[in-house]
Amino acid sequence: MSAATDRLEQFFDRISRDSSRRAIADAAGLDPSTLTRQLSRGRVPVQTVVAVCRAYDADLVEGFLAAGYVSDAEAERMSSGGSLEAATDEQLVNEILRRLQAGSASAALTEPIPSPQEDVGHAEVVDFRERRPELPSHVPAHVAALYSDVSHHDADVEREELP
Repeated sequence: MSAATDRLEQFFDRISRDSSRRAIADAAGLDPSTLTRQLSRGRVPVQTVVAVCRAYDADLVEGFLAAGYVSDAEAERMSSGGSLEAATDEQLVNEILRRLQAGSASAALTEPIPSPQEDVGHAEVVDFRERRPELPSHVPAHVAALYSDVSHHDADVEREELP
């Protein structure tokens, strides 16, 4: 058995939560003997990796990396860039939660946010429900008007009328 096959089997175990090869094959709509044969020969076709990833709602790029179809650098390029912009809010939140649970979140996610008036060394969480941050000067007037129309606690906010 090759190192790539070992990595792929470990990937299958992780995404299936250590299910049997038969259960993995059944979930993916594959013949169990076919999956076992492919793994033992060390030749698992792309279609099999795709079917297993889809069955367990796993990331295809991770599956391709585990199977040895792409390099680490290729996987990184495939997983970043435009995909972050295209991610839904739910996907972004799930990724943040995954990082927090895995203990791999950076200080930007785990440390309190300092208020602008405070010394950075004495950070505390800012409650934006009570004080809204100023918009940057480059924000168009029609966007700023929408922002200021949102209900909040600042009683002295000037509202710009839309044309």
